Amino acid sequence: MTGISTMLVRRFWDKTMSKFRAAIIILAACLSTPSQAEVAFVYTKVNKILATEQDFGGCMIQLTNSPQSVLPNCKPNWVTLSCDGTFMSIPTAQRLFEQAQLGWLLGNTLTVYIDDSRTINGYCVANRIDLTK
Repeated sequence: MTGISTMLVRRFWDKTMSKFRAAIIILAACLSTPSQAEVAFVYTKVNKILATEQDFGGCMIQLTNSPQSVLPNCKPNWVTLSCDGTFMSIPTAQRLFEQAQLGWLLGNTLTVYIDDSRTINGYCVANRIDLTK
């Protein structure tokens, strides 16, 4: 009887420790992951518009309210629209660029949604632009 009870205790202990080790590994993996990317928005006007063939994803806009004010990982003032297709389709990026141009031309406020997990040359990518009156 002693041998059987010892064997049962050992099996129970092995299963419990196996589950405990798995829980510790999962917990360690969760705690060691880098900080989550954030998406935030700024209400802003456009100061400048940049279009280029090679750099900055092909196009950028300079904002009156810096994206760095809501997303510290972003470089100040400028966001890229990824017009070269790096992070979105070229037609989608072109629509965002046109929306920014329209906002600049009319002097209207834009709501620019920015993702700090996607950058080009260190500048965060804007993935949505709402034009307000």
